[in-house]
Amino acid sequence: MVFQSIGFHTALILNRLRNERAITDESDAQEDRRKRNEASEEEARRELADVNKKLALLSARVNRKPLGGNGSRD
Repeated sequence: MVFQSIGFHTALILNRLRNERAITDESDAQEDRRKRNEASEEEARRELADVNKKLALLSARVNRKPLGGNGSRD
């Protein structure tokens, strides 16, 4: 009878430890995913900033009026 009680309590403890480990592993995995997502978003922001700078430079070139061109005069 005593051995059954010890076995039962041991099984409860082992199950609890497994559950805690599973929760910790999932939390760690979520943290890893969050960090990867943040790094990816930061890289995308940097690339977008570069593209916006290039677009601004191109827009400035296009919008510049020619100094001595053959275009119509207003």
